[in-house]
Amino acid sequence: MFTLLQIRYRYALLIFSFSSVIFFLVACKPPIEKTTASTNNDFSSIYSQSEQILFLTFKIKNDTILKKASEFSLANKLITDGKIKMHTNEISIDTAYPYIGLSFLTEQNKIIYTHLLKHPIYKDFEYINEEGNFQMSSLKLYETELFVRIPYNASIKKVNITKKNEFGIFTIKNIAL
Repeated sequence: MFTLLQIRYRYALLIFSFSSVIFFLVACKPPIEKTTASTNNDFSSIYSQSEQILFLTFKIKNDTILKKASEFSLANKLITDGKIKMHTNEISIDTAYPYIGLSFLTEQNKIIYTHLLKHPIYKDFEYINEEGNFQMSSLKLYETELFVRIPYNASIKKVNITKKNEFGIFTIKNIAL
């Protein structure tokens, strides 16, 4: 039988070995990339190469009776000459506020451009209350329009619309352009 000292020694050796293996696995793991809300995705070549602008108008309806996800439909598509200045669409993400993501895809589902914005159905209004202080109120619209402009790329064939809220991210609709 083992003495108490031998058991403690083996236990300490086992704990040290296990800790070393865990440390080795964590230390050798590639660094985790930080995700931000920046949505230009380093598409500087799209901005510099495109001499045209794609304007899209989406109609959005909110089903308040059945409590379904917002319905998106393409109302208008316009391609015109022009150039968009390169920008980064960095927004601070409030997890309680719903966002939509627009991913512009090729026929093979390769992402050409992405755009993240606050869901247009939800509007925040500031007003002055009876005491003379600013107050904020939120309103959920029944119907609205969303205008999007991006550098035109002939390989963009569809847009994938996703919604992000406190419960996660899910696809609302895929729309052919």
